[in-house]
Amino acid sequence: VTTSVEVAREVRSADRVPAASPRDPVVATLWSRLAAYQTSLLAAVLIVVLAALVLPPFVFLLKASVVDAQRGGEWSLANFEAVLGSRRFLVISINSLVFAAGSAVVALAIGWTTAWIVERTNAPLKGLAYFTAIISLGTPYILYVTAWLLFFGKAGPVNHLYRTLTGSTDPSVVLINIYSMFGMILVEGFLWSPLAFLLVG
Repeated sequence: VTTSVEVAREVRSADRVPAASPRDPVVATLWSRLAAYQTSLLAAVLIVVLAALVLPPFVFLLKASVVDAQRGGEWSLANFEAVLGSRRFLVISINSLVFAAGSAVVALAIGWTTAWIVERTNAPLKGLAYFTAIISLGTPYILYVTAWLLFFGKAGPVNHLYRTLTGSTDPSVVLINIYSMFGMILVEGFLWSPLAFLLVG
């Protein structure tokens, strides 16, 4: 004997089952294929966008490097010969290596020290360290460089305080010369220290 309650339950359960459609298998197949190739399609789109942003400047730079303007725009390797044959090529290369190595050491020292303090101690405001590190990566570097130039410049607060403490009135007396190798290494190390902190932390 079937009661009215059981009949009502069967009717409700029947209403919840969607009606079969002859197009459902086709749609399901298309969605499954799209999901299988989703990563490949996304990678292809990103590669196209990256190529559109990188290749045109690279082509223009490569073309300018193999064109000799003194010979009416002829194709030549004279520019490379002039650079490699210059007397200052070795000095410039050594300065570049020193700058890169020094900046890496400063960035790693600051980043590792900050990461150790955040992870191994009970220092407060740990979340603020991560927040500022992530925000700094999205800040244009032109703002960083301008800020450090103003901070460590001859008329900046650091050198002004140094002249005040030493009693010097000569504006050329500075504690940190921002245009020296040490100053450039210091600023570049500060720029990359948030990335070192995030990698280590």
